[in-house]
Amino acid sequence: EFMLFYTGDYLTYMYLVSGKVVLMTDDGTETLVENPGDVVIQRGNMHAWRNPSTKEWCRWVSVLVDAEPARIKGQSLPDEWLA
Repeated sequence: EFMLFYTGDYLTYMYLVSGKVVLMTDDGTETLVENPGDVVIQRGNMHAWRNPSTKEWCRWVSVLVDAEPARIKGQSLPDEWLA
């Protein structure tokens, strides 16, 4: 299964409308988001999403807000895409 991990210089609010979705982070953590109305807030972390169902759609609303780059030890994290 192909997964595209990504990060960027923005603050993201994800609001689950229906279905289920799994948030995956580059450290191997997987979090099931399953209740309509659940919100995930992210800033600068490497992540990907997958629908755990082969039969149901997942619908969510995304709001991206421009932000200063996340920093670690004074270094800005670059926008990245990993496959």
